[in-house]
Amino acid sequence: AAAAAAEAAAQAAIIAATTVKFDREKYALSEEQYVTVFRLFELLYRQLPRRLHLACREYYPTYKDFIATFAAQGGVIEACPQSAVGSPCVNLFLDPSGSVSVLSTHEKIFCYPYQAIGSTFPQSSVPHRALYDAAVTIGGAAYGAGVIGHVVVDFVTLSEPDGSLKVWVVDLRPTLSASLLHFQLFDFLTVGSFNPMAG
Repeated sequence: AAAAAAEAAAQAAIIAATTVKFDREKYALSEEQYVTVFRLFELLYRQLPRRLHLACREYYPTYKDFIATFAAQGGVIEACPQSAVGSPCVNLFLDPSGSVSVLSTHEKIFCYPYQAIGSTFPQSSVPHRALYDAAVTIGGAAYGAGVIGHVVVDFVTLSEPDGSLKVWVVDLRPTLSASLLHFQLFDFLTVGSFNPMAG
């Protein structure tokens, strides 16, 4: 009983330490925003220990290790719907003239939940044209915001209750990715041709 009480006190202290970061005056929060933040922390306090999946156990072997670092440094907690059925990615090139080119698509391979260990070419979780249209639209918006050069757009594919598929963008990285280099090497070696609309 004493150990359980000590654990509860430690978690309460961690949540209290984290809550300090949302000082109402410092962030100019309205009453409604402050109440929302407080309710969010309350929800996290109750649900996080039961639902959190630690992806990097070499850094955070236990929940206590993770939450202590999270409380001290801050961080991001990503939610993942159970209906996720794929993780397609698109490599783009945003030309200085404004044209957006799809250079390759791939599907991430996961060894452990949330730890990608490789890719398959092309992506296979959604129709290629739908992914092409979404990626080109995002690339155009990125260009409009001043981004040029290589960009990787990460998506997650969700299965809807009616059986349809939906793609959500989860990340945009302005970088030349290793997956694009691998694709271009094997495309060159096999004298292949890539149709961006067909994958």
